[in-house]
Amino acid sequence: MNDRFETLVQRLVQDEAFRGSFFDDPAGAVAGAGLDATPVDMAAVLGIPPAYFAEFARSLPARTLDDGTSAWRSARLSRRH
Repeated sequence: MNDRFETLVQRLVQDEAFRGSFFDDPAGAVAGAGLDATPVDMAAVLGIPPAYFAEFARSLPARTLDDGTSAWRSARLSRRH
């Protein structure tokens, strides 16, 4: 998994408005958010039903969504070790 893909998934989980925009217009949403996702990254995400991102977001503790960057990095680091 690459950092661009992880950043895209993180944004889809944490940002409900972005999630809605992405599934309406993937390229426009990515460009508008200033993300560096490739067409391959976007195609991989589009294979996942949008409801999965919303469900995952609901399952996270509130602090993870409020301060998601540090929580996300911690999860990535623990996964890699």
